[in-house]
Amino acid sequence: MTVRNLDALLNPRSVVLIGASARPGSIGLTVARNLFQGGFGGRIDLVDPKAGSIEGRACVRSTRELPTVPELAIIATPPATIPALVREIGAGGTRAAVIISAGLDAVQKKAVLEAARPHCLRILRPNCLGLQITSLGINASFAHRAAAPGALALVSQSGAIMNGLIDWAANRNIGFSHVISLGDMVDVDFGDLLDHLAGSDAAYDAAFRRAGLLRVLDLDELFDAAEILAQAPPGLWTKWPTSSAIPAQKRRARQRARSFRHSAASM
Repeated sequence: MTVRNLDALLNPRSVVLIGASARPGSIGLTVARNLFQGGFGGRIDLVDPKAGSIEGRACVRSTRELPTVPELAIIATPPATIPALVREIGAGGTRAAVIISAGLDAVQKKAVLEAARPHCLRILRPNCLGLQITSLGINASFAHRAAAPGALALVSQSGAIMNGLIDWAANRNIGFSHVISLGDMVDVDFGDLLDHLAGSDAAYDAAFRRAGLLRVLDLDELFDAAEILAQAPPGLWTKWPTSSAIPAQKRRARQRARSFRHSAASM
């Protein structure tokens, strides 16, 4: 879990759509139109093997013909082409990609990660609805409507749920700062995005309170919690930290918890 290069994903200055298409009803055309209409102030490039243009914007035939290195790539091409594309754009300097294409098998997903890893290129999905960043005017998705701007971030594994929530929010004048479809999560996951978007511990504290959890911040508090929980009724579940930096402290905490439990049982 890391936030490395997530700035390129969530705050890009330039975007390329690989798999743009002028064919009516295609995902490539839908995403291109959404990008055009979003109001993004940065550069938008289009890659279409047939070249030509889409709604007056010229396309290039391959990523090798791009005039500049895009920070973020949106990929909507057949599954078999994606590992090579990821390797190509990673070598060229792109540091984040959203793979909209569905249908990648396990071998292809592994190949995508292997192609991205040497370049520290972050991968969102495959098999997702895309990405919207309302503060930047980026709508790199094929959602049927754009989210209104707001202060909430919407992150969902399910594209169907994401579409439904966008509709629900629009009817209640609720907006979002980010709308992110995670898809298969071969790389970027919930933890990465929470770390990047929260910016502080406030989001974790809010999530813990919502779940009814008590958060301890150091080992002294952990020992205190263990002493209390050892006397709790049977069936209460607890979680221990897993930091590899403090194995001895964890062992001592477990030993103290067991001793407290035995003491409580004998009372």
